[in-house]
This record gives sequence, structure tokens and C-alpha cells, in this order.
Amino acid sequence: MEEKILSGWSSYKHFDTKIFTPSNALELQKFIFKNKNQIKVIARGHGCSFGDQAICSKENGVTIDLSNIDQLVEYSEEEHILIVEGSMQLKNILKFLLPKNLTLNCIPGGLEITVGGAIANNVHGKDCWKNGYFEKNVKSIKILDSEGNFKKLSKNQNKEHFEMMFSSLGLLGIIVEVELFVKKIPSPLLEINTHKVKNLNEMQKLFENLSDDNDYAVAWLDCFAKNENSLRGIFQTAKFTEFNKNLNLKKKDFFQNPDQIKIFGFIPVKFIWKIVKIFFNTKIFKILNPIAFHFSSFIKKKKVIPYEEFMMLETKYLPSYKSWFEPDGFLCIQPFFSSENAFEKIKQVVELCQKFGVIPFWCPIKKYKKENVNPLDFNKNQNGYSIVIDFFPKEYKEDLIKLFIQELEELILQQNGKFYLSKDQIMSKEFFKKTYPEFKKFIEIKNKFDSNEFFLSEQYKRLFK
Repeated sequence: MEEKILSGWSSYKHFDTKIFTPSNALELQKFIFKNKNQIKVIARGHGCSFGDQAICSKENGVTIDLSNIDQLVEYSEEEHILIVEGSMQLKNILKFLLPKNLTLNCIPGGLEITVGGAIANNVHGKDCWKNGYFEKNVKSIKILDSEGNFKKLSKNQNKEHFEMMFSSLGLLGIIVEVELFVKKIPSPLLEINTHKVKNLNEMQKLFENLSDDNDYAVAWLDCFAKNENSLRGIFQTAKFTEFNKNLNLKKKDFFQNPDQIKIFGFIPVKFIWKIVKIFFNTKIFKILNPIAFHFSSFIKKKKVIPYEEFMMLETKYLPSYKSWFEPDGFLCIQPFFSSENAFEKIKQVVELCQKFGVIPFWCPIKKYKKENVNPLDFNKNQNGYSIVIDFFPKEYKEDLIKLFIQELEELILQQNGKFYLSKDQIMSKEFFKKTYPEFKKFIEIKNKFDSNEFFLSEQYKRLFK
């Protein structure tokens, strides 16, 4: 056991913690047997939840670092089933699958996420509008429960516990092994179609007229644009395509540690970034966003690129996303909007951001299909859209941020929306309970599978109590 200061992915808020790092699942089981009546714990994979979801402070218990339980266990070529340990990162799964012309559905852009974290948050990707959520990949889950017993969960075995693991925020068991369905693809290449979008109406039409011929769809908004240019941006669709040996694609190792990237093959990007970060703020993005928007006219509208480049665009020239903001960290809010008048709602949120000067500099917009199993699902029972509001808290007074969050919550409540819990850092308890009205049902489920509240996170204490 060691003591360590931990934060979520955003590095915004830090906690004094006790860390236990088992070398394997059996060592973890012994630890739980020994301590189940004495302490509280929460599991942590790679720490990609933005706030306090995968942290149990020293005051409240122990954070279990699962980083050693991260191996590929078995692959069945006949059944297209992959078995991995719970803390294997998605990028390492793809590194194994893509050369075999295989992949997973519903993968987010942040490929440092572990498979256990992907289940705990039922993550979504650029194909969510078509393929749903990460749960579609999962055949079975092996967990350690609150009594320290290994338990197999699937649609045919412990079905309720299995279904509730998705969007369970790590509060119903520690994921030690997962069986995944893998998907056959023509090749690890995507045909990309890029559209320069001038305003809200054009953006809405492109999303509403999406064809199932596409596999992915995403857009980026210039949130500095106003009036008739509001919600302008770049819209992209992508679909898998056959490999063409005549294509001259530049090879790039997207699966290397992004902090080890070198420009021109010898200049460490981390060194360049130390200089660039001096100018990295909202003001510079106010200049860069319009340039990027107008420059998109010169981008080839149709092209073929490797799957990794589409999924991991930011790692092409930049270090790990979280290091962009260190040491001060950043704040992130991901609002969800139901389909009815969605783009008007998004416009209202962007205008509120502009009013406070808290403007998201890198604002993706994605489309979703409804889900209706877990009480904490991000998009329960409604088709819809989301945007991401990332900003630099160091640029604003604390009182302004509090007022902005308060008015944003009031607006989202009026719109019948909610925030994604994986990226939550400062959501108010009142807002959470109003926008996730079935949280009481989740507590009942937790009491059924974890009656002594052995699994406890700082987020759970902050929002549910």
C-alpha cells in the first residue's frame, strides 16, 4: 500500500489517497477477503474518467490500481471472441485486432480507456448513432464482487447484474476479465467525406439525413461564430473500405505513447509543446478556429485514411490530451440534448458559453441512439446529440465559473437534458438528482449487489448521498 495524490483525467481536482496495486486477480481477491469489513474501495484502470469517479480518498478508503491486470487472455478466430483482462486499454486491443481486419463497435476517441472503464461508463463513439454503446461488444464479464468472490455475468448467467454493470460507475463490482465480440471489417482503412458547414441549418440537415451506408459520423463546431454563422463547423462521415495496394499511405505508429512522438523524427513533441503551451489559451483559439474553418475548403472532400488516424486525430502531432492542460488542469462538461429541437438547444448552450466567455475551443458534436436498461445511462430512452465543453478554469475567477455552471444547469434542465457522468467534475447534487431521476433505482440495485457499500467513490459520495 502506498500513499499518492490522485486526480481524474482532467487534473483539475486532487485527492490524498491510499493505493493498492495487485499484481493479478488472485492477489486482489485476497485483499478484498481480508479487508471487506474494514474499508471501502473503488477500482481504477488508467484513470480516464475526468473527475472523481475512479478515486476513493484516504479519508474514505482505498483506491485499487488495476494497471497490472491488463493482459490479452485468448482469441478464438472461429467464434470471433476476444478475452482480455479488465484493465487492458482499448488502443492495445485495436493494436491486436486491426492487422487481422477486426475491430469493435462503439469505441471512443480516447483509446487509453480500459475495457473495464468502457463498461463502467458504457462509452460511446462516432458510430453511436448506428451501433449504440459499448455494451454491444460484451459477451460476458468476470468480476470480483463485494464479498471477494469471482462471479461470471452474462445474458444467460446473473443477467440482472450483467445488465447493470454498464454505466455502473465502478460501484457494482471490480471487472477482472471480459469476453468481447469482435467485428470483421474489409480493411483498417476508412473512406472519409468532409463537409464545410456554414450554419445551424446545414449542420442539422447533415445529421438528420445520415445514411446507414456510413459507419461513423462526427462534427466539430466553431463556437466563437455568432449570428448567421452560429454552429458552423466541419462535418465528417466515414465508412470502411477495401484495401487498395496502390494507395500511398504514410505509416504512423498511432499506438505509441503519445508523449514519445517526435517531429521530423528527432524533435520530441513534448519539448515543442513546452513552448507552444505558453500561447495555449482561449484567445488563441478565437484566432485559430476561423482559420481552421476557412482552411477546410482546401481539404480534400473524399480521401482514404487509416482507421487509427480518424479515431485518434489529436495524437498525430500532439502529446497526450491531458498534458495539454497540465499543471492547472481543465474542466469538461458533456451535455446531452434529446432530438426534439436539438440544434436550437445546442445553439442556446453555445450562446450561454459566449455570454460568459467560457467558450469550448474544441467542440465535437455526436449523434446517439436511445438505450433503456441502466438507470444511469447517458442517453436513456431518447435519441439525441451531445457536445463537449472543454475550457481552462485558470482563465476565469472562481465565482464566474460557479455562476456559469449554475446557469448552464438551469438551461439544461429547461431543455430536459443531462450531463455525461464520466466527464462530470463539478455537477451539483440537485442537478444530478433531477436529471437522473432513476438514481434511487440504482441505489436499490447497489444495495442488492453491494449491501455494505464496499465500493465507494468520491463521485458517489458527492452526488448520490
